[in-house]
Order: sequence, then C-alpha cells, then structure tokens
Amino acid sequence: MMSFEQPTPAPPQAVATASGYIALLQETDINLRSHALQKLLECVDSLWHEVAESLPDLEAVSEDPDLPVKVRQTAAAVASRVFFHLEESHQALRLALQAGTEHFDPSHKSPYVERLVAAALDAYIAARNKMLDDDDDQDMTDTLAAAVDLPFQQLQAMVHRLLETSCAAKQYDHALGIALEARETDKVRDILQASGPSRELLKYALTSAMTVVSSKAFRQETMAVVADSLARLFKEGSKDAAYDLVLVQQLLKQAAPVAATLETLFKGTEQESLLGLQLCFDLMDSGDQTFVNKVAETFNAAVVEDKFKDRWEQAEKVLVGGFPAELALSFLYKQSHADRLIMETLKKGLEERSSGSRSSVLHTAAVVTHSYLYAGTTNDSFLRDYLDWMKKASNWYVLMLLS
Repeated sequence: MMSFEQPTPAPPQAVATASGYIALLQETDINLRSHALQKLLECVDSLWHEVAESLPDLEAVSEDPDLPVKVRQTAAAVASRVFFHLEESHQALRLALQAGTEHFDPSHKSPYVERLVAAALDAYIAARNKMLDDDDDQDMTDTLAAAVDLPFQQLQAMVHRLLETSCAAKQYDHALGIALEARETDKVRDILQASGPSRELLKYALTSAMTVVSSKAFRQETMAVVADSLARLFKEGSKDAAYDLVLVQQLLKQAAPVAATLETLFKGTEQESLLGLQLCFDLMDSGDQTFVNKVAETFNAAVVEDKFKDRWEQAEKVLVGGFPAELALSFLYKQSHADRLIMETLKKGLEERSSGSRSSVLHTAAVVTHSYLYAGTTNDSFLRDYLDWMKKASNWYVLMLLS
C-alpha cells in the first residue's frame, strides 16, 4: 500500500511591494482598510520608502474620529515607524503615543522603541524644566503641551510607566536620574522609598543634588526628601546613617534636627556616643561657627538626663569650648621638627653680611622663614630672645613683589 506524505508548508514569502495595500487605504470598506493597515504594519520596516508617500493619508486615518479606535491606532503605528526610518523622532513619538501601548511598549527592546523612549525623555525633561523656570500662571498641562507639541498626558503617563518599570527591575539609579532631570520631587521620594530606602541610592541622590542639580529650589526639595529617608533609616537602627543625615541637615540649615540626632546618639551606647563626638568634630571642620552655635544653643535648651550630661559636656567642649583648636595646637607643637640652631646660624650669617642693615631683603626673608618654621606651634623662644633683631625687617613690599 502506497503512502503519501503531506507536503511541508512553505514559509510565507516576503512582500515585494506595498503598493497593493496602499491602494486599499482609499477603499470605503472599513474591513479592507483595517486589513491593509495590518499588512502595512507587518512590512513597513522593509518597505517604509514606499509607505512614506502615503504619510498624509495615514495621518488622516489616524485623526479621523469617525473610524474605530483600533483602525486609527494602527494607522498611527504605521506612520510612526515610517517617521522613525526617516529619522524624524519627534513626529514618530507623537504618532506612537497616539498608537497606544498595544503598538508602542516602552519595556520592549528594539531600536525603534529605544530611540523613541530617549526622545520622550528629552521632550518631557525639557518641558518640565521650561514650566518650572516659567513664572506665569498658565495651566501646567497647557504649558507643557505647548513646549513640546505633544499630548502631554500621554507623554507623562509613558514616562511614569517607564519609571515604574525601572523600579520593578531594581534599576533605581536609572529611574532616579530621570526623576532628578525632570525635577519631580514626588517621584524622587517614591523611588527612594521603593529602594528600601537604599543607603547607596541615598548617597547618589545627595551627590547628584549637590553637584548636578542647577535649580536651588529643587536642590533644597531633593535634599529634604533625602533627609527624610535618612531619618527613617536612623530611627530604624542604622546609626551609620547619622553621617549623611547630619550633613544634609547642616546643608539645609536645620540646627534643631542636628541637635536631636546628636542627642539620640549621646543617649545610646558608648560606640554611638563616640560617633556623636565625631560628628561634632565634623561640624567644626565645616567652618560654619554660627550654625554650630545654634546647634549648641538648641541642645542646651533641651532637658538632658544626668547620666548623659558628661557626654554632652564633652560635645559642648568640642562645639563651643575651643577643644579642636587645642588639639590642633598640641599636634603642631608635638610634630614640630624646627631646629633653632638653623635660625641662629642664619641670623649670624646675615649680620656678618649686611652689618645689621634694616634694608636687607635677606633679613626679611629670614623673618618669614621663622614664621613658616614655627607656625601654629606656640614656640616663640627665638622670637623673644631676638626681638630687637626681628624688628629690623622693613622691606615687606619687596618680598611681596619677589613672591
């Protein structure tokens, strides 16, 4: 008995021309036009140069309110891909937003999607910055829509979906960068909370706010959000967060919160108390003595338990008692390796050479050399022993010219 094998179906042949489908766009039958658009969408990436001639017809279909929504969206998707191949990203994005998520999914990886996502981010960031830098009372949506000539609600929804997708994929730094550029304080807060908040991400946000963000108002808002997240970490037991927390609070000129953070540390373990003292030294190193005084005054106004008063007294000595200056002088004195014999030998040589002339530039140079050797050491023995000789220096203006 003979058996007959079923023939293997041949793969679909690539469409050689799109002219037939383009002609169907002129038909009045909705089904024919819908079929033509679906076929054009399948071949537009290879035959876009033919479809480009029908761009006005495609845009007219996408904007015809009498046609079904699906037909209009398909026409917009076809036209968007044609503009993409023509390297008209702005027009391609406008039509892609009209096409809807069925035809334009920002999470899909392709050159078309990636290019349009980049264009959407640029347009949205530019529009947000224009709106925030503008002081008029126009409606925000109208202002943004006019700035980019795009449907703002759809553009914003797409960007926000992109942020959610990035957070879901744990790409928090990418999402945070977009939110910072767009100057969206609420999104910065949401991203930081979604991350845990992450200590590393908080540092990234703080660094970006101080070095990248140009708007002073938004910088303050961002640092306030970072401060809230750091305070949350600190309250949950992450005492190491106190380093960045006090820094942000100081940048925000918040003396009372800094005092409250220090008080919490001083009421903790011995190690936490030492951390509080280190933060006091860091406050002094900042050079803002006015702010440090406010911190000390706020702390003094609070009720300190007797068993923690000794710790606060140590901190007060650091903040307003001059203890850092004492340490600096003590260090310079102990580390001084200046040899008095060198100065005496130099003095003797200069006296023999210039016969004690007050006009000697070398004499003035020797006096300055002495100041460098003993700066900050409180060692003034040579100065007291040879004060009359030191007073002979008179050519200060010559020394400045030579330097």
